[in-house]
Amino acid sequence: MPSAIVVHGLKKPMTVLHTLPTEMDKEFSMSNIVFLKAVRKSAKLRLVRNSMTGTLKDSIKIIPTKIKGKVKQSRLVVDNPYGIFQEEGYKGHFVHAGTSTRNSLGTIGDAYNVAGFMWIKKSKGLHFIRNAVEKQLSTFSQKLNNAARRAIIQ
Repeated sequence: MPSAIVVHGLKKPMTVLHTLPTEMDKEFSMSNIVFLKAVRKSAKLRLVRNSMTGTLKDSIKIIPTKIKGKVKQSRLVVDNPYGIFQEEGYKGHFVHAGTSTRNSLGTIGDAYNVAGFMWIKKSKGLHFIRNAVEKQLSTFSQKLNNAARRAIIQ
């Protein structure tokens, strides 16, 4: 008759192993939110440095996209029609003075006191989101390591 092996003291490690996946998901989702908030803050600071303090800065938002169990997924959104042009740049072009500025200034003609058409010079782009993400990526792996450590300790 084979003898049974009994190991005492495995109750605590087994409970940690059973709760580890949900704790990891929770900690990683919290780390992702912290990362996105840091990217948003950095992007807003980059816009302020370039004297753009209006609606573009206020339109940078973190929107929850999906919740699956304890995992909350979010994304960073620039909810402004000209955000992509400020990020990537644009070619020089003419704009009619009757075009709306989409803020309290009314039309472009009202804002700049012109009639007819106005020449808008070329822009290389500010890359405010790209640079903010690149800056924060250097700390992201450390944030994930800390989240894994917190999940294992709990």
